[in-house]
Amino acid sequence: MSTSSAARTAYRAEWRSAIQAALVLTIGMGFGRFAFTAIYPHMVNEGVLSLRGGSLAASANYAGYLVGALFAVRLRAHTAHWFCQLSILGTALCLAVLALLTSTWTIVAVRGIAGLFSALSMVAASLWLLEHRGHSWGAPLLYAGVGVGIAVSAELLVLAEAIGLDSAGMWLMLGIATLMIGLMAAPAFLPDRRSR
Repeated sequence: MSTSSAARTAYRAEWRSAIQAALVLTIGMGFGRFAFTAIYPHMVNEGVLSLRGGSLAASANYAGYLVGALFAVRLRAHTAHWFCQLSILGTALCLAVLALLTSTWTIVAVRGIAGLFSALSMVAASLWLLEHRGHSWGAPLLYAGVGVGIAVSAELLVLAEAIGLDSAGMWLMLGIATLMIGLMAAPAFLPDRRSR
């Protein structure tokens, strides 16, 4: 392989890594944290949550994020790929489970857990891309994943409302979409890819 061909291959791999790390933030932050804002009014209208219950759920998410951030202090770059996977699966599970819940306190608890996974996604994806992979130039693309997640989840919810889904259907749709996005990101975080 020529030097120029090797350089192009490395360049494409770096872009792919940045995009895959951004997808972790699309899931953990855009879907896991911010989708609740758009679904919350539907949950209130359907009697699933009261205004007080919604406030508690939002507060629990912030508290979970704080706990997750404090836990993430102990993360190291060489194990960050495991926590990227964990945040993807955990967020998808939390979103899907919300489709089944009608008790305020269980919703509050799941929103708290989702906040924890959001913090893990932020720290783990950053560690993996910026420190483990050494792609500091990819930081803007990485953090753009948050905005992409907010925009994509909002558009999915507009579609869900247009086809007549209730809040449970919306949560389930987001859970499925999260798994699909996660599958696009997952190859980067498999154990045999750690050193690439």
